[in-house]
Amino acid sequence: MRRIALGIVIAAVIAVAAAGYYVLRRPSTTSGPAAGAEPPLVSQLPPGAPFVIYADIAALRNAEFLAKIAALVPPPAPDADYVQFVRDTGFDYTRDLDRVVVAVIPGAQEATVWSLAEGRFDRQKIQDYALRNGKTEERDGQTVYVVGAGASGNEVTMRFVSASRIELVSRPRESSPAAGDPNGAGALGEHVSRVSGSPLFAVVRTDSVPKNVAIGAIRLDQVAEFLQSVHWISVAAMPEGQNLRVIVEGECGSAIESGKLEMGLEGFRFVGRAMLSDPRTRRQFTPQGAVALDKLIRQIEISHDGPNVRMMAVLTPGLLAGLAAPIPNASPAPNSNPAPRPAPR
Repeated sequence: MRRIALGIVIAAVIAVAAAGYYVLRRPSTTSGPAAGAEPPLVSQLPPGAPFVIYADIAALRNAEFLAKIAALVPPPAPDADYVQFVRDTGFDYTRDLDRVVVAVIPGAQEATVWSLAEGRFDRQKIQDYALRNGKTEERDGQTVYVVGAGASGNEVTMRFVSASRIELVSRPRESSPAAGDPNGAGALGEHVSRVSGSPLFAVVRTDSVPKNVAIGAIRLDQVAEFLQSVHWISVAAMPEGQNLRVIVEGECGSAIESGKLEMGLEGFRFVGRAMLSDPRTRRQFTPQGAVALDKLIRQIEISHDGPNVRMMAVLTPGLLAGLAAPIPNASPAPNSNPAPRPAPR
């Protein structure tokens, strides 16, 4: 029954996958919502949640940068289950989802994943779809659809917050909902406010990141010592024409710690450039890939201001095209027409 929220989940995955493509902005100076308007999605976050991801799909949908990136990636094959989901509910995330925010709250065994999606929903069709394999319950005076189990066996519930908003929650079964750290609510709000002007951002409190998580071949516990002085990481992105401006900011405990981290990052940059000057390393990439990676390393700006360390880069379609070039085979392909062996005398 997880297909009910498939569009929402896909958008969340897109946001997670783009977590490295963000640009940090100063606190927004725009006024609050007009009288009678719904509050912004980010203002509805569970207080103290240590992981937050937000994507303004409507703002990104027509961005030149995203169109260029889409042209570099082959279109996926149609998924029969999703096609049927769209037919039954009338909801297609590519056209109907406008904004989504996701918060993850770790628990003793399993995490609670809370998401709020904003868009255009056919309420009757979605309700009918939910009730085919689910049920309704009254919780805290509100109608909640219990629509099944998530991949880990968590309970998945859905409710209509309004005509244009749906809340989806995956939580451990037979347990009280996980709650964020109330002492971290103020800090979360402060960090979110600094990136909330961007159409794509993420905020993470580092002490809540499981140490056994791996990003590719790198386990987080392998870099934990290097990042032990970083308490918060904020990442955000802003399309600028055909480019994407990206900034990642880490908040340390003091200016001394941020200065040391800046020096460490500069050291990594030096080592990276030295490795790319080695022909053996460059052979692991296509020629355009090696050039693009060298350009990226060169152009990253690293600085610190008080306890904050900041990295900024501008990603261009040409740069990403080079990085996306397939890695050449490590060994030559076998010769399909080998030369005949000389006949024995």
